[in-house]
Amino acid sequence: MKFITWLLIILAAMTVSRVINARNAAARRGVAQPGKAPDRIESMVSCAHCGVYMPRSEALLIGKRTWCCEDHARLGPASER
Repeated sequence: MKFITWLLIILAAMTVSRVINARNAAARRGVAQPGKAPDRIESMVSCAHCGVYMPRSEALLIGKRTWCCEDHARLGPASER
């Protein structure tokens, strides 16, 4: 009977440890947890060539325009084609 009690205590401790580690890993990756607001909200910008929207941190900023990739920056704005 003692063996089963200790086995259950060890399994419970392992389960709690896994849950805590999963939450910490999600927090490090920036994944929002249910019921929790995101840490930061990022503005969206559109590519001057194709119009695709992306987070500002992923866009290329050249001059006063934003681009989704280097090829579109090289091609120029859609209005100038």
